Amino acid sequence: MVAKTRALVPKDKLLLAGSGCEGTLATMRMCDEMANAGADALMVVSPGYYKAVLNDRALIYHFTAVADQSPLPVILYTVPACTGVELSVSAVATLCQHPNIVGMKDSTGDITKLASFVAVSKGEQFQVLGGSAGFLLAALSVGCSGAVCALGNLLPHQVCQLYQYFTRSNSPSETPPCNEDSKQQVSLGDKFTASQKEHELLPSGSSNGKQTSLENKIECARKALQLQHELLAPNTAVTKTFGIAGLKQAMDWMGYYGGPARKPLMPLLDADRQALRNIFVKSGFLKD
Repeated sequence: MVAKTRALVPKDKLLLAGSGCEGTLATMRMCDEMANAGADALMVVSPGYYKAVLNDRALIYHFTAVADQSPLPVILYTVPACTGVELSVSAVATLCQHPNIVGMKDSTGDITKLASFVAVSKGEQFQVLGGSAGFLLAALSVGCSGAVCALGNLLPHQVCQLYQYFTRSNSPSETPPCNEDSKQQVSLGDKFTASQKEHELLPSGSSNGKQTSLENKIECARKALQLQHELLAPNTAVTKTFGIAGLKQAMDWMGYYGGPARKPLMPLLDADRQALRNIFVKSGFLKD
């Protein structure tokens, strides 16, 4: 799959490949295979089968050994909802100093811990990424560089737009009106477009009829929060309530190819499919 993706993705686009296994040696071998397939960097998830003994000592050893051998930069991935194992702040404080460990993705949703990861890695060549569109704005606010979001598979414009609103609201330079790039027509399925979500600037109260840079920053911050709120229900639906099958169904509705989930994951029941669609209709991303 990675090799086929590499053939389709331009060389100037980063191809990040998952490369985590339960064993250290198996993970090392997979890293080599992913490099040969054309990946640019590797996301290595924590092992989890023997979680009772996967303490800091074991995890630091595992990730250090993998990074020492890996021909590509390594990004740590902690997703305790799936692995049952959570990387500690102290473990990350050690691992972030490794020259071949360049960042981490944290899917815990614990904003205090996310901020702590940013704090302990400050000064290192290490970037912290959030793991969900459900807390994207919060992650950016505590210093994350970005995020890897499942919701980006079906609402890519909106996820990127939230990031752009945030960066403009925090830019140290002059900030142009934050609706400059929000007028592009991005298909959301069912003859509905992103511009109809009303992410446009309201008229400014400035006496000269133009918004100042500070007013633009404030407006971009407001838009970021508004968009974050709009993404909450769809994100929960495709990451928790209905899972992978729901995410793939929503991709189909949005004009992408989701297709069936791999077994043993089951397709949605008709009632679940309708409930999922109702969420997207109520959120404004689909027509009824």
